Amino acid sequence: MLEIFASVADQTSLQLREWAEQARQAPAYRTGEITGPGTLVCEGCGEGLTFVKAGRIPPCPKCGGPASSADRPPSPETVRRLA
Repeated sequence: MLEIFASVADQTSLQLREWAEQARQAPAYRTGEITGPGTLVCEGCGEGLTFVKAGRIPPCPKCGGPASSADRPPSPETVRRLA
C-alpha cells in the first residue's frame, strides 16, 4: 500500500516539475493580445504595466516597445496601473 502512495506522489511531483518548466518557456505576451489581471514587464526597457482587469496589451508607454513578459517583477517605481 505504501508503494502505491509513493508511486502516485512521485508521478505528481514529476508532472508539477513539467508544468513549471513549460511555464518558464512560455512565449512573451505581445502588444494587442488580451491579458488578465497581473503585471507585465517591457522586454525593451523594463517598464512595468499592471492590469487590474482583462484588457488589450498596449505598446509600452515608456519606449513604445511591442513585447512584454510576465516572468520577472518590475521595480515599484516603473509600474503603471491600467484599468
